[in-house]
Amino acid sequence: MRARYRTWLWLLLVGLAPQAGCVTLTDATVSFQAGPKTPDGSTSTPTLPDDEAERVCLKVAAEMGRNGHPREAIDELERARARDPKLDVTHRLALLYEQAGDYARALAEYNKELAARHAEATAWSRQLFGWITVSTAALKQSEANLYNDIGYCLYRKGDWAESAKYLRQALEADPRHATAWNNLGFTLAELGHPEESLDAFRHAVSQSDAYCNLAFVQAKHGKLAEAGENYRKALELDPQNQKARTAVIELNKVAQRMAGKPAPAPAQ
Repeated sequence: MRARYRTWLWLLLVGLAPQAGCVTLTDATVSFQAGPKTPDGSTSTPTLPDDEAERVCLKVAAEMGRNGHPREAIDELERARARDPKLDVTHRLALLYEQAGDYARALAEYNKELAARHAEATAWSRQLFGWITVSTAALKQSEANLYNDIGYCLYRKGDWAESAKYLRQALEADPRHATAWNNLGFTLAELGHPEESLDAFRHAVSQSDAYCNLAFVQAKHGKLAEAGENYRKALELDPQNQKARTAVIELNKVAQRMAGKPAPAPAQ
């Protein structure tokens, strides 16, 4: 019975999972043509110049990543970087390693990028007056995105205290960074700080959805009474919140099954 209950609860949580994550990147599509035919009818593999081979590696990596093959995409990007060590693919590699569940290598790539950013900032600070061509706002946004992505990687790794530290740094760079606020809400919920979690969520989503997000984390940890209470608060704030309504119905079913009674329908 316990195994069935856990499986059912997990499926419920998957269906109710809110949105959190990294700042996404988009890559271009790629198509390939076969090489020329050899006298025996087989297709030859042409030898490409280094710059062309690098370009092909990048396009193949984009295609592999888009089609859900992070390991293959990583191989192509690492191959391209081996050809040109100055190639700027650190962030893409970090995201792909994270997608593949290799958080140690993802964080290593993020730290490389962070070190490079700090070196650039030091160089820019030596420029005089208006010679810097990149706007402060753009730099702050880029910095916030990077800190957010590191924080989210640490969240997925389960290192919530470190995650909160980087997410707060993201918000120092950009106090209106909604994704960082949302991720911080989940991190604080995992750390057992529900009121702080709600406050963070309110910077990113509606009050009703803030309660839904907190309830989701509580349900994930088996705190069904607290989760049910917060889902009901979400429904009181917004009777049209379908995620909250579904959760209340399903959590009522769990409670009634455990008590051996039929589950009541939520109030209309």
